Amino acid sequence: MSLVTIRTFSDPYDAGMCKNLLEAEGISCFLANEGVITASPLLANAVGGYQLQCSEEDAEKALKVIGLE
Repeated sequence: MSLVTIRTFSDPYDAGMCKNLLEAEGISCFLANEGVITASPLLANAVGGYQLQCSEEDAEKALKVIGLE
C-alpha cells in the first residue's frame, strides 16, 4: 500500500480533527511528522508540517469527505 499526502497542516488541532473525520468515515489515515514536530516544534516548517496521509485507493474519497474535491 502506498501512502499519499492529501493535505498539510500547521496546527495540530486542525490536523487531528481532519484525521478523526476520515477515521469516522472508515478511511485509515496517518499524520506524518507528528512525532518530529511534537519533539521539536521548531522543525515544523522544515519537515513540511503535519501531513495527513492515506492510501492511494482512499485518496479520492478522503478528499471528498474533507471537502477538497
